[in-house]
Parts: sequence; structure tokens; C-alpha cells
Amino acid sequence: MGFYLIKKSQPLKNPFKREEIDLKDNIDEKWIKKSLKLSRFSALILMIFSLIIILGWILNITLLKGQILGSPATRMSTAFLFFIFGILVYSCHCLERISKFKNIITLLGTIFFLYGLLSAIMNLYGSYFPLYQTIMLNSPSYIDHPRFLSSINIILFGIALIFYSRKIAIKAAQILIIISLLVTYLALLTFLFNLGQTNSTYFYNHMAIYSVFLNLFMGFGLLMVYPREGIIKTFHCRGLGAYMARSLLPLSILVISIFGTLASSGEKIGLFSEYFGEVVVITFMVGFLFYLILRSAKRINQLDLANQRSQRQMMYMEKFFEDIIEGIVHGIMVCDAQNRIIYMNNGMGKLLQLKKDDLNLKNILNDPDILDIFNIKDYYLQAKEKLNPVFIKSIDITTQKKKITASGWIIPRNVKSEFDGAIITASDITKIIETKKELESSLKEKELLLAEIHHRVKNNMQIISSIMRLQSNSIDNETAQNIILDSQNRIRTMAMVHETLYSSENFSSINISNYLSNLIQGIRGSYHQSDLITFEVFAEEIELEIDTAIPVGLIINELVTNSIKHAFPDGKSGKIEIKFKKINSHYSLMVRDDGVGLPEDMEFDKSPNLGIKIINALTDQLDGDIKVTRNHGTCVLITFKDVYYSPKD
Repeated sequence: MGFYLIKKSQPLKNPFKREEIDLKDNIDEKWIKKSLKLSRFSALILMIFSLIIILGWILNITLLKGQILGSPATRMSTAFLFFIFGILVYSCHCLERISKFKNIITLLGTIFFLYGLLSAIMNLYGSYFPLYQTIMLNSPSYIDHPRFLSSINIILFGIALIFYSRKIAIKAAQILIIISLLVTYLALLTFLFNLGQTNSTYFYNHMAIYSVFLNLFMGFGLLMVYPREGIIKTFHCRGLGAYMARSLLPLSILVISIFGTLASSGEKIGLFSEYFGEVVVITFMVGFLFYLILRSAKRINQLDLANQRSQRQMMYMEKFFEDIIEGIVHGIMVCDAQNRIIYMNNGMGKLLQLKKDDLNLKNILNDPDILDIFNIKDYYLQAKEKLNPVFIKSIDITTQKKKITASGWIIPRNVKSEFDGAIITASDITKIIETKKELESSLKEKELLLAEIHHRVKNNMQIISSIMRLQSNSIDNETAQNIILDSQNRIRTMAMVHETLYSSENFSSINISNYLSNLIQGIRGSYHQSDLITFEVFAEEIELEIDTAIPVGLIINELVTNSIKHAFPDGKSGKIEIKFKKINSHYSLMVRDDGVGLPEDMEFDKSPNLGIKIINALTDQLDGDIKVTRNHGTCVLITFKDVYYSPKD
């Protein structure tokens, strides 16, 4: 069973896998670091070695100039050029950080290319250009242009530096550097085979022995500047190819050179007859290749076994994740960049009442078999356009057996800011919707029942208030009538809370602004002397819980009633101000009048007055604080927090 929805004849494929694999993902950073270190080290050695040769010319020391083993001295101009080359190679590593080096390297590379070209032409024709000849006549004899092979390499290095500085044609630049290394190897062989004497006139030995090493350091240093690009990238990858390149190529060059040199030397000293050296080289090379093949085969077998273990582990993990995804009850579907369905799990098959092969490679946007069952075209196009996940809140799925409601997500695959397919999830929420409707219906019933309770409580309180009013009409005692009137106001204050709750959609809290307006209007209607009093009510739009609203309303009723009855004697006019607001987590209630004020000897918290006792008791119930001010009347300020009661209370 494959992890993805494909035909049996097709190999398993990742639905999002590209046909072309970028080798950048296969780079071995360990070898990259080694190559960069080798490049910088070669550049430093090149500069040091060039300075030694220049010092040899200045001090006239034969060994330092390179006049050894029959080799001519490396010319001072060549040493100076390669000293500059060393600086440029090292500077190539700083191009990313210091962009101004780019133009300098381009300019110097162009100059060296032209200089190498002129030098090569003069070497080929054995004569100087008129201007150069004039310069040489007035210069020391040891300052001369480089020899032929060095000139060829200077041309190649100059072009490579131009390419490197502009970071173009890296592969072509590396090929030119390899050609220069082959030219240098040719010059080295002329000395190994005793062909590098100074009296030879052939062009292939026109390089001094020290110049050989200068060119080698230059070539290796420049070749490894960009190890992640061009043909050198192959040496820095993981896998068998890179391993073979790193191990076999240097070893083969070294062994062939050693065997060839030994065979040539054997012929010259008479160790064996002429042409027998070639037989010796072939024999040694066959033996070497036999060893190399056996060693490589052993290593390849080891890597192959490791690869097989990795493949088995990957297959196990693939099967493990396949079982997880297939075992998920929710539906999962995968589409490619062309909007074709390439995979769906068992959960999606059960949801759509289809087999996997029924939807294989069908287009989710225009296939009628899909649109008739599972039409998510609009959601899919939205996710494809915005490249962001889109939530499918509710969508109908119509199959041959039943109709269900599903919900899910469309998660687009974003590769380099381009759409590359999507993952679609779906869950059956039919039972959830049905349960939600049942809960909403049940909640509606409970809300109606709760509203009816509040309505009946309010009616009962109004009945009690009416009975008390009738009772007061039969009493001639004014004091008793006032007591009954105060009690009526308190009952009406509480009944008004239930009336407000009954009239609102929220049965747990009331709007304090509307409640205070209605409360003050009711109090004014109970006392005829309130006609001479101006009321100012300011309350923020605050929702108060019922357990807080009732005591707040009773406190306001007592404070306002006391002000009406006692603050304005003998029919005096005045003003009562009521303010209610929220400051951070606290509520602030202020009731102020400009009447005669409280007596100086009266202690508010110890007053025998029933109304004041009620105010103190209710403030304690709210866990609040009271502050009383006597200044041109009376001001009572109460601060408190919301009151929350547990069910057992």
C-alpha cells in the first residue's frame, strides 16, 4: 500500500517533490570549510613565497631566486605579479562584505590579462615591442617579462579574476584555472623528466621551477574560492560521486606522475632498455588500478549497506506516518500545483463515500464528480490566491447515501512565494450542529422560564407594594405612613431590577444608566416636595451583575430619599446630584445635595437612623468604603468592586 494515491504500476512519489533536485541541498559543509581554508592558506603561501623570491633578487641570493636543479631563476616581475595575485585571491573571499573590492579586482584582472597576452606574444616571436624595449633599455637586466608558460597562466588567471569579481560564468572561470594547472603540470614534468635546462629553446620548458610552485599555489587558491558553484561543487557534495572524486583523482595523478618519473629515470640510468619503461609504467598502473578498484568497491559496498539501512529506516518511518494519517478519522486530501487530487486518506474516503481510485488525479476545481459532492471551489481559490490557510466553517457534502455537514481547512503549499498544491482537511460536524441546535432550543426555553420568573417576582413585589399603599391609606398616623412609604420605595427599587432583567436579553446583568434614570423618576413620584428639587443623574454605560445592582439601587434609594426628606426643610428648593462610574477595577457612587447638611455631632457610621443603617449594611455587603463630606450640603462617596457569589451562597 503506497502512502500516496497513485496507480500500482507507478513508483511511490512524494506529491510535492520536484523532478530536479538542487545539489545545494546536498552540499557537505565540512568540505566547504576545508576548501575555503585551503584557498586562503594558498593565497598566503603565494604572497610569502613571492616575497622570498623578490628578496632573493634584492640580496642576490641564488637559492632564493630559484636557480637550482638546472632551472633558470624566477624573474622578479613574475614574483611581483604573483604577489599581487595572492592579495587578489585573498580579497575574493571578502567580496560579499566589501563590495568596493569587486571593481578593483576587475580592473587588475583586465590589466594582468593584457600584460600576459603581450608577454606571450613577445615570447613566441622572441622580440620586444618598441615601447617595452625602450623601457627595458633603461631598467635593470633582472626585470624582464615572464616566460611563455607563466604568461599563458597570467592570461588565464586574469580572465578568471574578471569572472570571479563579477560573479559570472563561475564554471568557465574554473575550467580556465584547471587549464592553467595542466599547463603548470606540463612545466613540472619537464623538470621531472630532465627537460627543463636553460639552454633548451622549446616553448614547453619556458617556466622556472619556482614559478611552477607559484602557479600551483595560485591555481589551487583561486579554484577553491567558490566551492559551492561550478564544476568544483561536485567535490563538495555528499554521496559516492563526491567521495570518488575527492579520493581517486588526486591519488591517480600522484601515482601516475611517480611511476612515469621512475620509469623515465630508469631508462636514463640504464636500469632497463629503451621503451621498457613504458611496459613498467603500464604494469604498475594495472596493479594500481586493481588496488584502486578493490578499495573503491569495498568503500562503495559499505556506503551501499549504509544506504540500504537508511532506506529501510525511511520505509519504516513512511509506513509509520502512513498508518497514523490513515488512522485519523478526519478526512485528509492532497492536491498538486495543477489542482489535481493525488492523495486522500481513509477518513476522507468514508466522508465522501468514495474509493481512492475514484478521485485519482481529478481536478478539484472543475471535475463535476467532485463539485457535485464536495464543492469547495471558492475556498480553494481564495487559499491559492492569498497563499494563506482558509477555514471552511460549514459546507454540505452530498453523497448517494446521505447528506452531511463538514468543516475543515485548506492549507496551501507555498514554495518560493508560488502556489505548489494544497492540503485539505474535513471533519463531519453534522452531530455537532444538531447538538448545537438542541442546546440553543433548550437555552431558549430556559431563558423564557427565567424571564417568566423575573416577571412574576416583579409582579409579586408590586402586589406587596400595592397592599402597603392601601394599608397606609387607612392609617392616620403620619409617622407610620412615612415608614410604609419608605418600605414601598425599597420594594419598588428591587422590583425595578427584576423588571429591567425581564425586559432585556441578558438575564444576569442590567445597564446601570437606564436603571438609575427609571429609579430616580420613581422616587420623585413618591414625594410631593421633590417638585422643588432639581435632579442631575450621570451614569456610565456599565453592566452590573444582579447581585451588585440590587444593593446599589437600595443605597441610592436611601440616600436620595434622605436628601429629599431632610436636606430641604420648609419647602426650600435645591439640587441632588447622582454620579456612577468605573475607575480601573473599582466602581464609584456619589450622591450629593446642596441642602442644610448633616448635623456636626452626627456620626454617619453610628447613626440610629434606619436608612443610614441600611446604607452602612449594604456597603459592607459590597465590601465598599464610605466617605461623607459636609460642605455646602452633604456628599456621600461609596467605592466598591463587583460582588461574586458562589452557588452555595
